[in-house]
Amino acid sequence: MDNVLIFSSAQCEEDVSDEFVYKGDISPEEFERLQKFRLENKHREDSQMEKIEISGICKYCGTGKLTIETIQEQADLIVTNSCGCVGAIANRQLENALGKIEELFGKECIKFKLLPVTEEQYDILKDAAKSIAYDEFLNVTYSFGNGIKAKICKNAKDEIEIIRTNTSVIKRTT
Repeated sequence: MDNVLIFSSAQCEEDVSDEFVYKGDISPEEFERLQKFRLENKHREDSQMEKIEISGICKYCGTGKLTIETIQEQADLIVTNSCGCVGAIANRQLENALGKIEELFGKECIKFKLLPVTEEQYDILKDAAKSIAYDEFLNVTYSFGNGIKAKICKNAKDEIEIIRTNTSVIKRTT
């Protein structure tokens, strides 16, 4: 069961207005530290206040953690990016894999003196990376013709590998 900590106005100075409810995995000491920060900084003007504490929620598992942020979306993003749930890990792997696909098969591959694949082929690779990230397939290999092959798989460390192979045969007859 998740920890639920409630910090009400009765437990602090009288002019603290809202009851603060936190659901998630944080130690009582950390909770008290953040509440102390809130009380120390409550008299500062909003424009001078650097950050306040907001409970961020992982968009995959719903786990809440207290963050020191000013915007709810930022707090949620920080918690999601640091969460260890299966969905958050798979999403981080997918984002990294899509970056590598762009680097090896998209417009960025020109820096390696390689030709980019077509838009359709690029979309196929993105879909394959999604299937690998969410454990729908163990590995995927495509041969696009023109001597271009792509392999997407997870290695022993559970990292997604993107491999591009260029094979070309030059044949001349006289």
